[in-house]
Amino acid sequence: MQTLTPETPSDLVELIHKSATSQTKLRIGTHQPIQQSEVEQSRLVNISKLNQLVEHSTRDLTIIVEAGMTFQKFYEKLAQQNQWLPVNVPAPETTTIGSLIAANYAGPLQLKHGTVRDYLLGIKAIDGNGNYFKAGGKVVKNVAGYDLSRLLIGSQGTLAAITEATFHVKPLPPRKSWIVIACQTWSIAESLIEFCLNASWQPSAIELLTGKTWLEKSYLPTTDKQKTTCYLAICLTGAASEIDFILEELNPWETHSEVNSQSQIDEQYLETIETELIEFASPKPEAWIFQCHIRPKQIVYFTEVCKKYFPTGSFQAHAGNGILNIQLSEECSIDSFKTSFKKIEQELSKYYQSKINFRLLQAPHSIPMAEIRSGFQYPQAAIMHKMNRLLKERFDPNFILQTNNPIYEATAAYLNETATKA
Repeated sequence: MQTLTPETPSDLVELIHKSATSQTKLRIGTHQPIQQSEVEQSRLVNISKLNQLVEHSTRDLTIIVEAGMTFQKFYEKLAQQNQWLPVNVPAPETTTIGSLIAANYAGPLQLKHGTVRDYLLGIKAIDGNGNYFKAGGKVVKNVAGYDLSRLLIGSQGTLAAITEATFHVKPLPPRKSWIVIACQTWSIAESLIEFCLNASWQPSAIELLTGKTWLEKSYLPTTDKQKTTCYLAICLTGAASEIDFILEELNPWETHSEVNSQSQIDEQYLETIETELIEFASPKPEAWIFQCHIRPKQIVYFTEVCKKYFPTGSFQAHAGNGILNIQLSEECSIDSFKTSFKKIEQELSKYYQSKINFRLLQAPHSIPMAEIRSGFQYPQAAIMHKMNRLLKERFDPNFILQTNNPIYEATAAYLNETATKA
């Protein structure tokens, strides 16, 4: 597979324009495909040389960077001014700013701090014809009409190649702490989550963790892992006095009969637990990873039912946001998934009126892509398929940018089927 490395935005404009003329497919950036074989029929465009800091206004809390800068370098430049962008990114040493936007990464901290959508002020990008355009600006209230910068968030690079981004950032909190509570029952976990969400203070993250992956972690405290059903990992950010107050409010739960243990994570493990929480749902060559969005108040029961039908799986729920990530071994078959998902839907049907969609984020590299495509669909309303198609035609009429993205494949399949029936 050929790799191209433009050194300037102008080089990238020329490259995309030539590719559009010759109908050459391109894969731009470092955000991962659903399966590694997805890249075989595309030329990879590495934008790592577009990595300059354009402007940093520390007083206005805004920063402009080129999209090829890695998030690690971006974070370090902000930290020098005691600032940060509170967005969780897997593999920050290789993930670029462009990939952060295109993949819409959002981890545990989104409960309090939101997602990249809340901080992106403006972008510069190149569409599938090689046309350079910009949207937004350097201040929050600077958009008249439709905000194209928000449209590109989560687009997986299918609409345009991002070259520059402007963010609003925040002051770096003076202290961060993780509290882990080992719960014997699902009911006590649900009570603790409700207590945290209704408290006078706001946690930065509430993570519900269960399954083999988490029970094997030596840094997660418990007196008896055999009696531990799940863990609650609670992140607190702010002034030292604020965190001390929250810890005092949490202390009474430690003596609850259904709580095995409660403790702060040692400083030597803070980076470890945060990294593993962020990267749990990131691509792994040997794992299936699914994601499902539900109402936050039903997250505990939903996780309990999923664990019942996937007893060997590992689970991570962003409890305050209603997002459940499921990690399963590559030995699991597609047929077994379908059977288990159907049983889960049947058991939850009395609580959920609409269909529950398990979105496939990652498949093992050992599974043929054709088998994955035939086994998993991306159900959307007809209007969504039509809108996806119209957007794709407007931004990338030659279909050269990430055309093997599964969402657009689903759209194409639906529209072809509709045209055939007509």
